[in-house]
Amino acid sequence: AGTEFDYCPSNPNVGGDHAALWETSYLWYLRPDCVDLSIYFDRPQEPLIGVGGTDPREKARIEIGQKGCNLIVEGMIHQAKKLLKKVM
Repeated sequence: AGTEFDYCPSNPNVGGDHAALWETSYLWYLRPDCVDLSIYFDRPQEPLIGVGGTDPREKARIEIGQKGCNLIVEGMIHQAKKLLKKVM
């Protein structure tokens, strides 16, 4: 277990936040049925409650989520291989 930073330290294509750019992009890629930013189209200046990070309304993208998720999975695979070498 870990966070995205454990598997992709210092990578500009991977980031972490709470309900903001990164989490929204990751979820949008993994579960597009769970993300509907259209509810904000007519309320662009409305404050977002519970969002910790870059406002996702204009910045979140499925492509960002895809790239980030792929890098995180690659990092997890790399870490798993390192751990397996230790026990074999």
